Amino acid sequence: MRYHSGQAAETLFNSVNGFVQRFSYPLYYHDFFFMFSGIFIPLVLVCIFSLNHLTLVQSFVWEKENRLKEYQLMIGVSNLMLWAAYFFTFLSLYSILIIFMCIIFFVKVEPAPVIQSSDPTLSFIFSLFYAIATICFSFMVSTFFNRVNIAVALGGVFFFRCLFSSFWPPSLLWRDDAYPEAGSLSQLKFCNGIGS
Repeated sequence: MRYHSGQAAETLFNSVNGFVQRFSYPLYYHDFFFMFSGIFIPLVLVCIFSLNHLTLVQSFVWEKENRLKEYQLMIGVSNLMLWAAYFFTFLSLYSILIIFMCIIFFVKVEPAPVIQSSDPTLSFIFSLFYAIATICFSFMVSTFFNRVNIAVALGGVFFFRCLFSSFWPPSLLWRDDAYPEAGSLSQLKFCNGIGS
């Protein structure tokens, strides 16, 4: 403005007063429950889901160990029907658990629900996807073993090892430049839905 009309701009700017004030922010609310729930709730969910994982591995390997699967195949039940029966049986068990968890987390009890700012249907859908991934992981683990006790013991170790691998080593959580391929590969784990 000063370039195009120097005298008019100068008189305009002489009459302009500027008043600067800091934008008011509300008080900072430090929620310790939020910090605690970020660690505790995923761990509780994984422990709840691990019971069904171990039961599925145990029942499937028990059928293999006692040769009930071969008997069922001999009477005409296809292998796909056996896998589908286990899948839908345990998916219904998981969905009952997920419904109860959504009721506990999202029903308003004085003064507010446990999880306030999330959509219950979205949480239900993501938990259902996690249940499907857990069932597929249980199927994979059950194919490695022929003895029930070994399958349940090592199946639990595999399940929790996959979960805690997202927490360790801690340097990978904060430094993506250290091992970029490890960060990319860690996104493919089934436990990323709940644990990390």
